[in-house]
Amino acid sequence: MNVIIAPDQFGAGMTSTDAAEAAAEGVRKAAGIEAVICPMADGHAGTSRALLYGKSYETVSVTAADPHLRERTADYYVDEDGHAFIDSEAILGLQLLEPNERQLLDTSSTGLGQVMAHAAGAKSITIALGGTASVDMGLGMLEALGAKIRGEDGSRLQHLRTKDISGAAAIQFPTKKLPPIRVLCTSFYPLTGMDGAVYRTGRQAGESDSVMEFLHQAVLNTVPLFPVPDAAAKPGSGAGGGIGFALGCLGAELHEAVVYTAGVHQLAAKLQHASLILTGESQDGMPEHTSHVVPYIQKLAEQADVPCADMTITTDRTGDTRATVERAAIEAIRPYLK
Repeated sequence: MNVIIAPDQFGAGMTSTDAAEAAAEGVRKAAGIEAVICPMADGHAGTSRALLYGKSYETVSVTAADPHLRERTADYYVDEDGHAFIDSEAILGLQLLEPNERQLLDTSSTGLGQVMAHAAGAKSITIALGGTASVDMGLGMLEALGAKIRGEDGSRLQHLRTKDISGAAAIQFPTKKLPPIRVLCTSFYPLTGMDGAVYRTGRQAGESDSVMEFLHQAVLNTVPLFPVPDAAAKPGSGAGGGIGFALGCLGAELHEAVVYTAGVHQLAAKLQHASLILTGESQDGMPEHTSHVVPYIQKLAEQADVPCADMTITTDRTGDTRATVERAAIEAIRPYLK
């Protein structure tokens, strides 16, 4: 029996890597076999570790700004070949802010730019672009990389926050040379429109309609200042509150995170020799899967005509233990044991 384990993270306290290893222990106990571990991710925190599974890498700690420009320690990773991996959500995520701090107007993407600048000596930079607290079109990030943003009177705008995009009249892009950048987007939506960055992020943050309307108009007015304004309609440009758009203008490649992660693990090829694949996540009482991972794995399994067992569990957000995931894997595989 050839079993593949390809889960998403199980709550904020368990990455997909840890969940996959816990599930593998459950398979070992239930079936006495070693499963093939392929930790999955869709761009949220933990994506870098999922991509680096089975490889040697170094964790690099750096001081960077949180969404409110407060200094904190952020980590990124550099593999044995010198390629850097950054989880934007660990730097800019809504989870870093208290509920009463989640006003879009006061947030910034500066911290991501600071981490990128620190990693600029790498052979390449892969950025997992998950949920972010800002919708500043990446202007804060660009400023940290050396860009100069000026207002109508020619004065330089500094320490940029989302509200400042309405005052931008010119953008001088950074001249600092960066390595090739690959962006892994959680959601492949555009920058503008009702299904774009402002309204999606605004709804997640609980922002008012008036603020979202103001910001959306500011985004529309600022798009022409970028070197590739047509990229605003490109899928993925709205990821990370418009950071996808800014990085695309810097020449970055944009990918759908879950598809890219499956490719790194050569999942489609491994399914050709599989008897069963296990996937899953933790849900907070939601009727449907909240990540992109489980539906995508189910789709791949169907295409390969391989049974797919779902070990998704419901959590109250108090954190899931290895034992919980291990038991879920045992229950998921049991019907397939002869």
